[in-house]
Amino acid sequence: MTTTIYPKSCKEMTRGMMYFPRMLDKIRLHLSGELHDDYRENFGGTRAADGVCCNFLRVHHRDLIKRMEQGGTDEEILEWCFENGRRLNEGDLFVWNGFASKLGWRDSVTPRLEERKREMGIADRDDIACIPDLIDFDEGRFPEASESLCSEAQAPTDEMAVTPPSIKKSAPTTYAESSDAR
Repeated sequence: MTTTIYPKSCKEMTRGMMYFPRMLDKIRLHLSGELHDDYRENFGGTRAADGVCCNFLRVHHRDLIKRMEQGGTDEEILEWCFENGRRLNEGDLFVWNGFASKLGWRDSVTPRLEERKREMGIADRDDIACIPDLIDFDEGRFPEASESLCSEAQAPTDEMAVTPPSIKKSAPTTYAESSDAR
């Protein structure tokens, strides 16, 4: 059986910024030659989460990779992004986290979310309401529906966008290989 090393959850944060730890994990896996092929199609893509995150920070993905080659903690790398792109304030984090936590929930990405759920045989899973939920489900981390950041049973609030449920910080986790493209 082949195993895949999954990057951190989209829901993890560095200094209050969602998704950033996942993007850095994918770069680390890429640099070590361990990034699974399923991730390569969207890796750094301008319309994929990595590229959108880099654009929000005003840094280029290729420059971020070069910085990652030098090593450093997630916090140090984020500080580099602030120094070489733009520094985010609380309002920026509110907007980014609202976007990152709800991608696919009642937006232009919803048809893709529904398509992926059908392909995975989970179209009936209303508790998987956004892309971060789908990724966590696919990578074996899906929380109970009551903890979903964007399920309709727990409608998003301003507080949830800024302060989502606590997600344990961890190293990339190894699970049995999955067929979903990320």
